[in-house]
Amino acid sequence: MCANTRSRLAHIVLLGLPVIILIVAIVFHKNLPPENLEEIEAPSSNPVYVDLKEAWLTNKFEPLFASSNLSSRVKDLNIRFTDCEELKTESSSLREAVCSILQSLTSEQFDKYSNARVAGKSHTINPKAIALQQGILQTFYNTNPSGNLEDIRRVYWEIITDNGKNASFWQSICWEQSWVDCLKTNKFDLFASLGNFTSFAMQQFPNCGVVGYSSSFKYTPTPEEVFEQEKQIAAAHAYILVKTSEEKAYPLIFQFHWAPSIKAWLPDFLAVAYVGSRKMDPVF
Repeated sequence: MCANTRSRLAHIVLLGLPVIILIVAIVFHKNLPPENLEEIEAPSSNPVYVDLKEAWLTNKFEPLFASSNLSSRVKDLNIRFTDCEELKTESSSLREAVCSILQSLTSEQFDKYSNARVAGKSHTINPKAIALQQGILQTFYNTNPSGNLEDIRRVYWEIITDNGKNASFWQSICWEQSWVDCLKTNKFDLFASLGNFTSFAMQQFPNCGVVGYSSSFKYTPTPEEVFEQEKQIAAAHAYILVKTSEEKAYPLIFQFHWAPSIKAWLPDFLAVAYVGSRKMDPVF
């Protein structure tokens, strides 16, 4: 091959390589799950990150999966109120909301999961959350369920939990290191987007990886409706330290908003702070 020919080929490769890289990047991006799955990684080489994992695992944990006394134990959950003292009278509603979420997380049947999430509340299925679930099914499970949103949600739950067999993954809970913070704010930042909430969770556990989820359900009244009506909103963040069947401990952070018109705490977002690799995603 002559020198001129080799030179031309080299120029073609140099000019074409950025185009090829751009095409690969676009294809890869298109096959990622929808953007309302927010995930922030933490470096495993960070010594504080490793120490935190060890500190979590030295705590006392009690059975969570299939626990018969879950409701009674949640009654002892420490709740701290900031600038919303009047909501102390509604603490039983908040404990009930936390209990329902924990029961849904460890449900062995889809109907029990669904009932624990929506009992006695006005709700619809959240299209954005279901779009995320469908994207995960397509990208990672080569499954593209057709039908309505309820059908997609059921297929997602069945696959992620292996028809309920993986419900026991979230195995035990440390009550001493679990608590709830309640606050009232005249800013909407925490409810504006899943990204905002995931960033908030990262600030609580800065040496961890964090992945965030939006609720599969939209409850009425929504945070937007409450804020528009009241010009302020009360938020509750439940920090629940759960150990898995892999002997890893994850703080689960649930966000609720207070709906004065129906006197109920309604769940909005979930964030999981974690160390090491994650094996199981919660169905929220």
